[in-house]
Amino acid sequence: MQTRLIGIATLTLSLLGFASEGLAQRRPSRPPPGVTVEADGSLSLGSREKQYLDLAVRCGDQVRAVVERWLDSKEITAEQLWAQLYFPIAKTNPPKFETPWLAYAERDMQPILDACVATDTSLLFVIFVDTNGYLPVHNPKYRQKTTGNAAEDLSRNRTRRIFNDQVGLAAARNTEPFLAQTYMRDNGETFADLSVPVMVKGVHFGAIRVGYPIK
Repeated sequence: MQTRLIGIATLTLSLLGFASEGLAQRRPSRPPPGVTVEADGSLSLGSREKQYLDLAVRCGDQVRAVVERWLDSKEITAEQLWAQLYFPIAKTNPPKFETPWLAYAERDMQPILDACVATDTSLLFVIFVDTNGYLPVHNPKYRQKTTGNAAEDLSRNRTRRIFNDQVGLAAARNTEPFLAQTYMRDNGETFADLSVPVMVKGVHFGAIRVGYPIK
């Protein structure tokens, strides 16, 4: 079991599903319709998917720029950004977490992601996750006020969660130009997931994930 102790905050990585033996077994899911696997194993995108890829790249560039601005302006230190510390928020189910950079994500990332998802009404979401699948902020549809009803809150408020399922972690840790997968959410929804890596100061920080309906 790997444990980090920072002040009074203890992060137990294995409890969050990050044990090294578990990570080695995770693989991307099958590609969705509109994405063709070529003979050499590469993926070929349809016209709709190419549009979503362009959007993901543009959105990722904007996210990268704001994170690098945090570092350049010393609003946050490199140690705080790369420490990957997740502080549990009490009485949340599924568990939610805070990070040293959450407030900056809410201030700077959230408007970018909201603008990106608003470009196409068919999009289900446009989100950023770090390399452990941590999702600090979400689009308006998925950051509604919690009600205390677990079933409703599962679908309506998905902020500050760690999505380290097979698809989520594959997207978060992929360093190829893009990854296209079929995703079944924990609430039963199934859709296509197209992601691109986000590099900050040349280091892999996470991914932009674009969700859209399967046709």
